[in-house]
Amino acid sequence: MKRLSRLLAVLVVGAVLVLLVGCGGQKPAPTGSTAGDAKQVTIKIATHWGQDYSVEELMPYIEEYQKLHSNVKIEYEAVPFGDYLKKVQVSHLSGEAPDIYHVYSLWGVQLSRSGVIAEAPQNVQDFVNKEYVPASIAGASFDGKLWGIPTEIDNYQLYYNKKLLAAANFKEPPKTWEELYTQAKAMTRRNADGTIDVAGISFMKGWESAYTHPFVALLRTNGGEFLSADGKKAAFNSQAGVEALEFEAKLFKDKLTDPSLDYEKLFPADKAAFVIMAPYWKNGLKKTMGDNFSNVGIAPIPAGKSGLPNTTGYTWFFTVDSNSKVKDEAWKFLLWLNGAKSDTDKNSRLGTYLTTLGVVPGRIGDQQNQPGLQDSFSKPFVDALQYTKPEPNLPQGQEIKTELARQIEEVWYGRKAPKAALDDAAAKVNEILSQQ
Repeated sequence: MKRLSRLLAVLVVGAVLVLLVGCGGQKPAPTGSTAGDAKQVTIKIATHWGQDYSVEELMPYIEEYQKLHSNVKIEYEAVPFGDYLKKVQVSHLSGEAPDIYHVYSLWGVQLSRSGVIAEAPQNVQDFVNKEYVPASIAGASFDGKLWGIPTEIDNYQLYYNKKLLAAANFKEPPKTWEELYTQAKAMTRRNADGTIDVAGISFMKGWESAYTHPFVALLRTNGGEFLSADGKKAAFNSQAGVEALEFEAKLFKDKLTDPSLDYEKLFPADKAAFVIMAPYWKNGLKKTMGDNFSNVGIAPIPAGKSGLPNTTGYTWFFTVDSNSKVKDEAWKFLLWLNGAKSDTDKNSRLGTYLTTLGVVPGRIGDQQNQPGLQDSFSKPFVDALQYTKPEPNLPQGQEIKTELARQIEEVWYGRKAPKAALDDAAAKVNEILSQQ
């Protein structure tokens, strides 16, 4: 989620859009009050949907649940992503917290150790362990516990332009770094003044995940890892990591790309052959490209020395505030929202909504049955989940990514050698890890 990640480090409390669902213009009954013989329950939900993505497709499910449970009222609050983490922390301390949060997994350790979110009860754990792929379960797990129900999983693959590939007489996308370099070079075109007209490859930029996620994906195809097995030291400055960043540096040095390029404009305009990216761009490309969306191809990340397919990703999950007075009802609603619609329809309501956003749900049933995940764009992302490893959940994960991103950018601009940059990043990261 590009726009979300760009704002991740911005923690300034801002305006909040509140949507009251199914209340008929009336004030919802307070939690714990009664209406007739049924105990009235109000469940408050906070997500970034409605600010960063359309929420219209989600609302009918909330209304459906309220009709099925006449004693339940649901208040939906859409919070701008840049304000979201601070909103969670401040509202919890003030006693005015929502009951349900949608949490970026990188925040999970911080929120759990500070007592903000509740551990998932046993019935939720059983449901998740049965219904979800390992990568999404890992994203919602830390300190040996599961903290919620996984939602979307965004892993990285190689976007390629079929039209440019065919024009350069390549029959299939690259499978190795060497092939990626060769094809990117062949498709690069320059203007008379030497500036790039068509980039062989264009990289994301401007926020920490834009730099770190593609690098880690390449690193893993080369047999390397982001951190040591025990998670206590940086491992990205290994020989495998140095080679991965040297490969990126060569693409810039040989002018097959440039740090100033805007992949978001170039790729849809047939001006960039390759981009390493997550699946959430699907709807944006469809809207921008129209019929030309058929030119978009998706392939595994080209492999380094290991020769094996590999990649990285990031995840989200639903969880419940530890101080919620309606924990049982909150978890009950989440199980309903994420479970199969019926005995004959194995898709979940949330999975259907996530698919309309262009992202991949972590639930196996949705991956197998959602029609929107079976096309030539989404299916490669689903298939890659079998070897996707999500970014590690760390108390200071954001700080760690920011430091690595800063050093990668130095290499892109030719201001630092790859080994020196990664060693400097590792020294800082090790210092951070030693304090956890």
